[in-house]
Amino acid sequence: TFESPSEKYAVVFPESWKASERQSGTPGVLIQNETNSVELWLRVEQPFSLNQEQKDSITSTNKVKIKVTSKEIEMTEYVYNTGGFFSVVVLPATTKTPLATFWIKATDKENYTAALDIVKSFKLS
Repeated sequence: TFESPSEKYAVVFPESWKASERQSGTPGVLIQNETNSVELWLRVEQPFSLNQEQKDSITSTNKVKIKVTSKEIEMTEYVYNTGGFFSVVVLPATTKTPLATFWIKATDKENYTAALDIVKSFKLS
C-alpha cells in the first residue's frame, strides 16, 4: 500500500511492484515493476500523445467502464500487436475530491489486470 498523508490518498499494489512519490511539480506517484507501470497525477489531466510507431502498432481501441472511488469511469484502452496495453483513466474532480489522472502501461493481460486493480484501489481519506 502507498499512502500520501499530505494529499490524503492511498493505493494498493502487488508486493512485486514498487512505488515512488513524485518529488516535484504535480503531486502523484509512479507504481511499477520491471516492465509495467501505473502513473498517477493529482489535480491535472495529464495529456498524452502517441508517436506514429505507437499508433501503427495499435490493433484495437476500446471504451471500457471501471469503478474508481465508487464512480463508474469510462476509459480508453489501446491494445498493441505485441499483446501490450496502454490506458488513460481520468477521475473527474468533485467538490470533495481532486481530479486524478492515471496512465497504465502493461506488457500483457496479466499485468494489465494487476494495473487496473491498482487504479481501482485508489481511495481518498
